[in-house]
Amino acid sequence: MINLRIAIYFLCSIISVILISCGRPSDDDLIDAALRFNKGDEKSNKKLEDLFFRRIEISKIDNKILLADSFLFIENDSEIAIKYPIKKTFAAAGKRDFLYITISDDRMAYTDGNSIYCCDDETDPLYTSSDNNIRSLIIIGDEIYFYNKFQLFRVSIKSKENVRIVNESFFPPYKKLFNANFRNAGSLIGISSGIAGSYNISIVDIRKKSIIMSNIQSASSAFAINEDSIWYLGGSTGNWEVTKINLATKNKKIIQKINDINNFVITSNGYVYENNEGIHISNYLNDPINLPLRYRLMGICGDTIIMKYDTIILTDFMTINNNALLINKVMKQ
Repeated sequence: MINLRIAIYFLCSIISVILISCGRPSDDDLIDAALRFNKGDEKSNKKLEDLFFRRIEISKIDNKILLADSFLFIENDSEIAIKYPIKKTFAAAGKRDFLYITISDDRMAYTDGNSIYCCDDETDPLYTSSDNNIRSLIIIGDEIYFYNKFQLFRVSIKSKENVRIVNESFFPPYKKLFNANFRNAGSLIGISSGIAGSYNISIVDIRKKSIIMSNIQSASSAFAINEDSIWYLGGSTGNWEVTKINLATKNKKIIQKINDINNFVITSNGYVYENNEGIHISNYLNDPINLPLRYRLMGICGDTIIMKYDTIILTDFMTINNNALLINKVMKQ
């Protein structure tokens, strides 16, 4: 079985990804359910949960699937079937013990920890390491950037030439056991490495071959970047802090302090977390919206958020936020 070192993966139900084109509740339906909830109608809670979940649903998934950092897939004995964001079935070369896959548009690459393969040529590796130290990779244009022996490298898909990007190393808090993952925005790459609530995040400008920031201490592997800022979960267990750092000034701003989190996802547009009180949504600009609705955050796949209620759906932050704002306006009346 695949051991995806960089991602918490889950088993859920999927047969295929089916786009939803009809049957979406109207604004009036959602507002009416929120008004009834506000008045203490005992049956309104379940109805509001149902309507909100259907409103934010972009697509639905069924049967068995595994979630990795940037894709959804099904594995069997001989093949791996990618289901989202592209559909592709392939037989992985090399070992599967440390398999990591990355997808960009319709191009895919993967590593078994020792070698890097591009699915344009699945038998001849683009790059080979000696001691099973490749932990993460990301495709940008015609190049693959990868984290190997705590360092950032690049290999060309066309020429197979490889080069180290910067001289510095990017160490996790614990060097013997760790996961790693990338985020990309323009010429910036963010690298997170660590495990079990203790991570270091560094940001590199791959065009200038310079380090923007290094060893930002984080309590989660989840983070988001754009060309101006990084957002991440700082603090420690029970004392978490959603934090933003301006990359130009290095000014740090604590957006929210949280003492109870079951699951947490973050994007450059905002973040969502789930705890025993319900689901909480913040777009960084307004006070967080707290909805006493029973959903489970399954994870994030690129910028696609995966949630579970009676079924499992794919959605995104802006869809969740826009519908939460609609409910919140009613609840404040």
